[in-house]
Amino acid sequence: MQEKKAGYFLIIFFILIIYAVPLYWVIRGPNPYERSWLEGRYLADFSLTNRGFFTAIKSATRGDTSQLREVIQKEFVERAFQKDLESAAADQFPFRYRLIDTAKGADRLIIKLAYAALPDPAIPADMQSEYLVMRDGSAILFPPGSFDESILDVIDRRIRNYATLIKTYPDIHFYVYYIERLQNTAHHPLATFVGEPENGQYYDYFVARKPAALQVEKFSIESYDDHLKYFYRTDHHWNIEGILRAYNQIHGMLEENYPKISGVRQYENVIAFEGVEFYGGLARKSFQNISEEFSVVDYALPPYQVYENDQAITYGDSANYLAGSIPQEAYFNHYEGYYGGDKALMTFVFEDTPDRNLLVIGNSYDNSLLPLLASHYHYTYNVDFRYYTDFSLSAFLAEHDVDDVVVIGENSVVFGSERYLIRR
Repeated sequence: MQEKKAGYFLIIFFILIIYAVPLYWVIRGPNPYERSWLEGRYLADFSLTNRGFFTAIKSATRGDTSQLREVIQKEFVERAFQKDLESAAADQFPFRYRLIDTAKGADRLIIKLAYAALPDPAIPADMQSEYLVMRDGSAILFPPGSFDESILDVIDRRIRNYATLIKTYPDIHFYVYYIERLQNTAHHPLATFVGEPENGQYYDYFVARKPAALQVEKFSIESYDDHLKYFYRTDHHWNIEGILRAYNQIHGMLEENYPKISGVRQYENVIAFEGVEFYGGLARKSFQNISEEFSVVDYALPPYQVYENDQAITYGDSANYLAGSIPQEAYFNHYEGYYGGDKALMTFVFEDTPDRNLLVIGNSYDNSLLPLLASHYHYTYNVDFRYYTDFSLSAFLAEHDVDDVVVIGENSVVFGSERYLIRR
């Protein structure tokens, strides 16, 4: 009898839990959590009004039941209704963030206990990601890279690719701006814990064999303190110090074949947004409660227009930030918010500039540099190969005149992956 009562109690408990979610939605009103900045994704939502029920029922009352049959087939026989409801229930659960934070807190406590007697300066940031957190909380890091000889074959193919491009397009200047990251150096706090760490071997191999006509500039990391100076402590992107350094280096590189390039853009001071807590991608994904300052500079660039797929867009929200209108959502990605997010292809147009055009190939690192570099050219095109499987440079050049091509990025972008190989 007691077992039966306990069984009934469990059934009633789970029924209450299940129905508590839609009841919570009704009480809550419109969904305030369309995007989870903490997890870097859009959360599943559920609504009865957009599933076609009401339109189908109206048609059925007028004698046409075909729509109702289609809705029933799609929503219940093919289980679209159940699947969407289950996904939304998981993503829109009451006090979801608080429950996740509690669970992650327990994970962190277990990790600290497990590493308590070990000398490691950095320990796992959580139990799901690959990230490490310094014991003193100074930074969240990727693990140190290890050397893999098979990558040298990829680098050889990329070198041949650059050589082919230079030969095929002799009137175009090709540049590489390499971003050295902490995990690729001997300065990583755990580099000595790796059997054969990379320690910059890939870059050295690439530079020693690259075509002589390919101009290469390196954003180098000379110490762990350099990493803290030029990169966010909680994100893989560079901070304002790194952005300024990169811009100046790239400008100097371009100037070698573009002597009439306008001078380096000037700014008055570094602007730190008071009250803004920036949780970088590494902090968000590992649920580490470490935030930092978000700072920028205002270059006061001349007017320009940005196009995506021939549609004029506003890229980045810098104007609103500088005017004091700053997003206040918890865990908001201010790097993306201020500078702009990733796009497959963008065109920057500065009207009052020389008739010279630039193509930038890279990833999210170049988002913060694009308006700056573009301000020295008439047309600047930005391509992110992560959004392409068949990008052809010859097809692109048939429609766009380009004088300079600069590849900006870390190992994978510059030489370590065939995803960024520039196909003719």
